[in-house]
Amino acid sequence: MKLIYGKNKQISFANENEKYMFIGYITSHGVGVTWEKNNEQGAWGEEGRITFVSNHVEAHFPTLGYSAGNSAYHSRLNCNEFVSELLNLGFVRGGTQDVTVIRSNIPVSYQSDFDAGSQL
Repeated sequence: MKLIYGKNKQISFANENEKYMFIGYITSHGVGVTWEKNNEQGAWGEEGRITFVSNHVEAHFPTLGYSAGNSAYHSRLNCNEFVSELLNLGFVRGGTQDVTVIRSNIPVSYQSDFDAGSQL
């Protein structure tokens, strides 16, 4: 399973346990998952983005390549590749996720990591 994402390797997990713990975390912490059409504003293309309303995530996953936020959110991760994987797992755009659907797409051997992340 893939552990390093993005052209700049901005999302990099030590192992699959950490990856699935992070995925569990973002299902239950009001995290926004978006696909922004930055190309309509002069950027190179669309951008997959995960937004965080507080720095709580950084206390638990400090080594991810967060970017500064704005008035709407504290920080973000920009990575089309990882956001695409999240959408394939059952994530939807926005902040409310169906944990049951997403968990059913997590390999059984990592569901306890997913559960632990959702409870951080």
